[in-house]
Amino acid sequence: MGKTFLVVIDRIGVSDLLKADTPHMDFLMEMGGTALMTTNTGGSRSQRDAYLTMGAGTRVAASDKSPLGFQVDEAFQGNLAGDLYLQITGVHPPKGAVINLGFAQAVRINSQRPYTVTIGALGTALRTAGVRSAVIGNCDTPGENKRYLVSFMMDDQGMVPKGHVDKSLLITDYSRPFGIRTDYDKLMQAVDELWGTTDVFAIQLGDTSRAEDFRYEATDSMNEQYKRTAIEESDAFIGNLIPRLNWERDRILIVTPLGSARDLAENNRLTPVIMAGKGFSKGLLSSGSTKRAGIITNLDIGATILNGYQIPRYGGQLGSRVFSTTRSMDIQELLDYNIRLKEVSNQRTPLLRSYVVVLVILLASSLLSIFFFRKFLSQVGVFLQFVMAVPIAYLLLPFFHQPTFIGSLILSWILAMVI
Repeated sequence: MGKTFLVVIDRIGVSDLLKADTPHMDFLMEMGGTALMTTNTGGSRSQRDAYLTMGAGTRVAASDKSPLGFQVDEAFQGNLAGDLYLQITGVHPPKGAVINLGFAQAVRINSQRPYTVTIGALGTALRTAGVRSAVIGNCDTPGENKRYLVSFMMDDQGMVPKGHVDKSLLITDYSRPFGIRTDYDKLMQAVDELWGTTDVFAIQLGDTSRAEDFRYEATDSMNEQYKRTAIEESDAFIGNLIPRLNWERDRILIVTPLGSARDLAENNRLTPVIMAGKGFSKGLLSSGSTKRAGIITNLDIGATILNGYQIPRYGGQLGSRVFSTTRSMDIQELLDYNIRLKEVSNQRTPLLRSYVVVLVILLASSLLSIFFFRKFLSQVGVFLQFVMAVPIAYLLLPFFHQPTFIGSLILSWILAMVI
């Protein structure tokens, strides 16, 4: 049985990868596939909702306690996390497990949705099939426990069989955001320690997330430097991980569950994904969810992990297996593709609204002409034909892409008049 490595580099976009020196991720893109991933959730655009959604395999909303993942012997608010878990569930968690203290609230929050929801569907499917999983790393900041990845990998009991998520994986460094950074040596030691007893490794490289959380405290230039340094150190960790992989049976998935605040402010909900190893070849990635080269959904990640072990999707999971296509793009082309998709998405709503406004005005004018100004009916007919031609013009817009809403609006009206 091969191993799967889910490496999470959060709160970045394709443009951030392009600015950084990432030879090892470049190598994986050359031998494997890459794509843009949608990051929609059933709640807000937040990390806690994004991770819980990916674990459930359907759109859900998280609770404020969803990031509270702990090793059972770890202290939280004066108590052992294992004792708090016992109070929540009535179950004694096994030694070495990692537990989530917010899973019961997440189940309650999503219990009334009009579709099937299994909080922790991915972890439950792995557990049922006998595939062993572990979670390593955190996004902690001073005073806050941010173990989002636990909510992604946990089962329906809020538990991951093994892992290391405590603060021992952090090292003091006053030149970094909040004065801390990930200790990548200890992260790799944790991987080596769990190697013989784990099939699916979920690894959180938390420095990019901390750099994003620090963005309001530092200057723009320092924020760029922090993000770039974090990405390059993440790439170095991946470079140390690559020699441990057997490409004939193992797989590595590099995922960003949520983009940066800058991208989200521009309504860019797409983040980079890289997949290499067994089952993946060079080319853009796609899935049955999108049927479009270069685009997958965040629901597809869990389904892809399960497919690697021939495990069927669990109750409520909607994602599809990710696969490679023959079409290719380099990182700059992927960024250009991302920008274009963002522009199209941002123009869609105002274009539809403008059409509805014009439609209402012309229909009202037509009714007035019929009842009071019949001599203008011939002209009204031309305007009604124009209104019917606008949707056809919208369908033709992708062939004449305009980067701005005004440009697309004027072009669509010209096309409609020509039609």
